[in-house]
Amino acid sequence: MTDTVWHSGDSNESPNKTGPAFDPTLQTVIEALSSVSSLPAKKRDDLTSAIYVFARALDRQPSEVPAKIDVVERLGRDLNAARLGITQGRLANIRSLVRRAMNLTGHTEVWPRLDFPLDPIWDQLANLPGNPRSRILLRRLFRIFQLKGIAPSALCPAAFQAVRDYLHVSGTDRPDAKYRELVIEWNRLNALLQPYRT
Repeated sequence: MTDTVWHSGDSNESPNKTGPAFDPTLQTVIEALSSVSSLPAKKRDDLTSAIYVFARALDRQPSEVPAKIDVVERLGRDLNAARLGITQGRLANIRSLVRRAMNLTGHTEVWPRLDFPLDPIWDQLANLPGNPRSRILLRRLFRIFQLKGIAPSALCPAAFQAVRDYLHVSGTDRPDAKYRELVIEWNRLNALLQPYRT
């Protein structure tokens, strides 16, 4: 670890919901539907329309929604039919059509789980706090850093923004609240380490 990186947990930037790390997306699914020769044109139009409606309900573009079955399921569960001005049956049909489009185009993968082993340097840092809850939260934070290819020596505000983006894009429940929890634990760890820094 080099210099201390404190973070407030707040950001003036909107989450970045797109980028190469999040391909394929629902836009990829739309484009792939044209290659499904057995699909009638009317059905293709229905599936494409459902994807656009689904993305619009999330206030995103199809290119901003990862084509991961579990992410789409989580995001879909958070949608409210009354708030969208449609019936519950219509909302259920939209979600079903999006899932069908993903299945037809072979996009059935899930988002990477944050249960892989930490690199030794991250593992050592995660084990410093005595509070079990702190260790759990720090392990989640450090796994996201590791997944994004961010080393402890490279931590900076942009690295924390990448964590916030990840939580939003992956369909995490209450992403901003979860992000603030992670930042609080990071700042606590920094305070713990401060006396040992030169």
